[in-house]
Amino acid sequence: IVQVLILRKKELDGQKSKLEQQAASLAQLEKEAGESDEKMNKAVENYRMCRQEAEKAERELNRNIAVSLASGLREGEPCPVCGSEHHPAPACHMEGVDFEALKKSAEETRKKLNDAEAALKDAEREALVANERLETCRQQYEQATKEFEQKKGEYEEARKKLPEKLRALEPEQMRN
Repeated sequence: IVQVLILRKKELDGQKSKLEQQAASLAQLEKEAGESDEKMNKAVENYRMCRQEAEKAERELNRNIAVSLASGLREGEPCPVCGSEHHPAPACHMEGVDFEALKKSAEETRKKLNDAEAALKDAEREALVANERLETCRQQYEQATKEFEQKKGEYEEARKKLPEKLRALEPEQMRN
């Protein structure tokens, strides 16, 4: 019985060590997953801002394209866009607007938007991987916990088979 008890104690100690390692891994992965989620949230916000800037630049550029087209309209002649021969409210030119600067700004904001989208996809992928690793570790931790509880039960059952005066001793003390 003492030999069985010593064996059960070693198994229990090994399982406890495994459980502690799993707990440390779980804590580290929870931290990493949280950081990945935060990075993704920042990437989402950056993407939204870049999209708004790009949309604004495109609207401004399009408005000025309309001004450029409207400058060539003549009553009774068809519009190159819609074909109408009547032009009741053509777009008006604004003083001090640099059309080339607007085009350049629209191109730059589109590039920033593309870069932000790529960064967002990378952050989403990183967060997905981190959360999958975390879930796998959680499952392993749950399994290690079950195994620990099983080994603990086996150890306790083996201790119950001992005479009462030996139950308070550790297995190593019983050899003496």
